[in-house]
Amino acid sequence: MSNSNLTPLLLNPAQVGQLLGISRSKIFEMISAGQLPPSFLIGRSRKFKRIDLERWLDLNMPNLDKFQQLTGGGR
Repeated sequence: MSNSNLTPLLLNPAQVGQLLGISRSKIFEMISAGQLPPSFLIGRSRKFKRIDLERWLDLNMPNLDKFQQLTGGGR
């Protein structure tokens, strides 16, 4: 199986921006404002779980607090 056929499970802010059609800097603004699902650090790299982003989109993009309520913590 070629690596090009794999879908990453973790996305960095630039990849999330590409997925959503917005800039990387807008992603960081949205993180600060609590407008995205939870993210975490691996070393110094911020990552998002793809499944959390897919759930967030399915739930009509609620703010972080509401997302965590709806998903039982979002983790």
